[in-house]
Amino acid sequence: MTGGSVGRILQKIAALWPMANDPEITLEANPASADAARFADYRAAGVNRVSLGIQALTDADLKKLGRLHDCRGSQGRAEHGDGPFQPGFIGFDLCPPDLSDAAWRAELKQALAFGTDHLSLYQLTIEPETPYALLHRNGQLRIPDEDLAAGLYETTQELTQAAGSPLMKSPIMRAPVRRAGTI
Repeated sequence: MTGGSVGRILQKIAALWPMANDPEITLEANPASADAARFADYRAAGVNRVSLGIQALTDADLKKLGRLHDCRGSQGRAEHGDGPFQPGFIGFDLCPPDLSDAAWRAELKQALAFGTDHLSLYQLTIEPETPYALLHRNGQLRIPDEDLAAGLYETTQELTQAAGSPLMKSPIMRAPVRRAGTI
């Protein structure tokens, strides 16, 4: 999406609903497609925060998740921002494939050290009729069982509270959603 498109959307929103004088306008971005010139256009259109969908901090997990970015590039963006944006929001999958408590503890400590304003931590869900569903059905993508997921949630609570950033965002650690139909 271009900065001009974002600007027109924001203008339409402002015309239809009252807005604060200084609204927070967040754009979610994939680290693989993040580009400073595009982000400058977004900033000019009124976007003032970026949420990077990093998902994981190991190249092996990123590959399993089918992500196009690598760990090194996403870490640089998380630590230093992108173009006109300072580090802000980062999104992670709380239960990437084959995760152990020790591995999650190390990864979360690393993420908390970035010094961003906000971490969104989501459990990977398997939706019907998606590439993840096929990989999961074939045993190529495993997610933690409920006991491990609950333990990872407790670890997350412990570490985020110790860092002064208690969890606030939902749906953290929810069970895989199994709905009829397709997305």
